Amino acid sequence: KQNLYFLCNKSINVLTSDDDGYVSYWKLSPNFSKDDVIPHFVMSKDNVYINDTIRFTQLIFPRNPNQTFYWSFGDGTIVYGKDEYIHKFSQEGIYSVTLNVIAENGQKDTFSRTVVVQNKPTHLLWKSK
Repeated sequence: KQNLYFLCNKSINVLTSDDDGYVSYWKLSPNFSKDDVIPHFVMSKDNVYINDTIRFTQLIFPRNPNQTFYWSFGDGTIVYGKDEYIHKFSQEGIYSVTLNVIAENGQKDTFSRTVVVQNKPTHLLWKSK
């Protein structure tokens, strides 16, 4: 679940937070029109390791039930119409995660974020003499 707070000062500032306390902030252009759609998303963690469970949450502004959208995770996974999606990357690498939105008027827009997936660090324990 997300809470949206909109502050205006010659532009629209968007501050979002989810129930886990993850906060995201971005600024919309002062040229924003009523027909524009701004896709954005947050991830439940920034440091991603192979097979970690990561929650991706869409923050499309303004949200309209007639919009269609889909996620592309850069690993061949494409998911349609989910406001929130849990995903795991099974291999180390650099992925471009993209949220694609098609507004009611046909306007298309995307938001992408690079996700670096690493091997889990190993901790070596040894006993000194």
